[in-house]
Amino acid sequence: MTPPGCQCIDAARLIPPGANVNDVDYQNYGGLAVVHRQTITCHKMTLDVAVTTFEYLFCHATAASRHFVLLAVYRPGSQALSTAFFDELSAVFECIATYGCPVVVFGYFNVHVDKSDDRHTVRLAQLLQLFDCVQHVAEPTHGAGHTLDLVITTTVARRILRLLICTSATRWYYL
Repeated sequence: MTPPGCQCIDAARLIPPGANVNDVDYQNYGGLAVVHRQTITCHKMTLDVAVTTFEYLFCHATAASRHFVLLAVYRPGSQALSTAFFDELSAVFECIATYGCPVVVFGYFNVHVDKSDDRHTVRLAQLLQLFDCVQHVAEPTHGAGHTLDLVITTTVARRILRLLICTSATRWYYL
């Protein structure tokens, strides 16, 4: 349900090949959505990048004559972090960089950024630095006390970001 005064752009999780959707026990949870105020014009776009280690939803947005791009990310915790994840994320960032406007990335990365000495945290920090990005979430977003949900912006996008993180069963990032 979309809140009053808002609109939604979504991307349902793809149905795996060979899945029997007519089976009463079949369930295809998830997908991504960007819920935005009606004062923001938002258009779903595609990137010419194939990924297998995470899901994403990419949008071009305009608010008060300012253009920016939004990237929602979901990386399942059931999959081990791998070099492929960082390679694919880097390829997506490279593609987004060609738009030449501020970037806001948010979602469930399932990287323990609260553990500064973790090799995956270090790798993500290096990737973000390479693309002139900053990760903004500093408090736990998971019941076990870890920071897994992230909001990342290019340094020029920080001026357009007003953020409130609500940690609940449904994750909301307010822009």
